[in-house]
Amino acid sequence: MDDEVLRRVLRRMVCGLYVVTTRHEDQVAAGTITWLTRVSGDPPILAVSLKEASGVAELSRRSERFAVHLLAAGQENVAQAFFAPAQVQDGRINGLACRAGNDGMPILIDVPCVLECRVVECITPGDHVIVLGEITTVHEHDQRSALVLATTGWYYDG
Repeated sequence: MDDEVLRRVLRRMVCGLYVVTTRHEDQVAAGTITWLTRVSGDPPILAVSLKEASGVAELSRRSERFAVHLLAAGQENVAQAFFAPAQVQDGRINGLACRAGNDGMPILIDVPCVLECRVVECITPGDHVIVLGEITTVHEHDQRSALVLATTGWYYDG
């Protein structure tokens, strides 16, 4: 198989940009992801793919909770803020305002939608862990269109 052709083809898959946050005790982790999909309607379950060695993967497993933030078109700055590890200061994560969600997870204020999830299973097929999360709470702040990876000029190959 030609790895370059594979990369080009996989980059053509439509991916949104999301921020995942989690908390365990006094530790907070957050990161931007692109690999997310629905896997069940009843109960409502999402699959998120997180780098195996990331703080988000570690704390999601420990807390058994996480929140997925759907970003709006034009919110590339929010996505970029979470390319770096989470820094919490003055009620903000990486400079962005947040509050505690129903499950205690950090919830970003200025995003269209947030899904709070309870971890139901973790699968590690390679260098990423697939975290299955049952949606426990949904927040819809507005109906802005989603930020799509292809519109940013960025790509993520894992």
